[in-house]
Amino acid sequence: MRCYIELPHGTIPKSVKLEHLHTAAQKIFYPYTLEIADTFWWSAYSIGQRLVDHFHKDNRIFLTGDACHTHSPKAGQGMNVSLQDGYNIGWKLAAVLQERASPALLETYSIERSRVAADLIDFDRQFIKLFQLKASGDNTHTPEYFAEQFIKSGQYTAGLTSKYEDSSITSLARSKQSLATGLPVGMRFPSAQVVRFCDAKAMRLVKALPADGRWRIVVFGGDLQNSSNAKRLNAVGSFKLLSVKILTKFSSLHNICRLQKVQFSSLLHRMRIRIALLSLSWFFTGSGSKLSKSKFLNTSSQSTGNGE
Repeated sequence: MRCYIELPHGTIPKSVKLEHLHTAAQKIFYPYTLEIADTFWWSAYSIGQRLVDHFHKDNRIFLTGDACHTHSPKAGQGMNVSLQDGYNIGWKLAAVLQERASPALLETYSIERSRVAADLIDFDRQFIKLFQLKASGDNTHTPEYFAEQFIKSGQYTAGLTSKYEDSSITSLARSKQSLATGLPVGMRFPSAQVVRFCDAKAMRLVKALPADGRWRIVVFGGDLQNSSNAKRLNAVGSFKLLSVKILTKFSSLHNICRLQKVQFSSLLHRMRIRIALLSLSWFFTGSGSKLSKSKFLNTSSQSTGNGE
């Protein structure tokens, strides 16, 4: 059993002894009796919320994790947020070093993660206050209230509420959010229980989008029994739409394809872009899923790992 024990205000961490913690825990459990056979690990520390002014120095030196944000351990966000910091800068550094992206991409690390860190510090302050609440006579802070607030914080602690602001790789202003209301621009791509058409295998949608550094173009083609939807999906499958969207935007890629006579599918492979074609009439989502309400979406995004 793990216990977080609040010590009296003004306690000096270095002066705390194990028996002090045992005594405090037994007082908290009173009128019940708490017998402690052994303590494998314990620590005393002062809780402080701190945030660095800058996450980088000239986009040459980057700070991640505890080096740029510290807080209490109560919500279990120390490792979660730190891993997402590392993943965020990791795939961007790889893209730049492999010359698949401009160094300007690195500027988005600070834009995205500094906001997340600031939100984390604010959340931690509120979470600490929640743990410090005392039951009052007017039932304002009942055990039920604590449980309710704890559940409400669940999505945040699961890393599902982070939203990145507009940058060179995220743009709500240039997006048509109405086409996919269940996929907020700037937020993590949601998962859902689906059935893969090719082998009728039940799986989570996120499993089709592994975090391997590639970009994905995910197309929700709608009901393919509708001839118009089927026609548009077939156009995407033959790369007719993609050749217009990608090759005309990046003229250097067009030159590579023209001069070297490279097949477009091979070019996409070299760019490490994966095409995922999802038909909602065959690639079923749950009836309650917001994904099933999306009409037709053609978007590219960097898949994330669990916490971003």
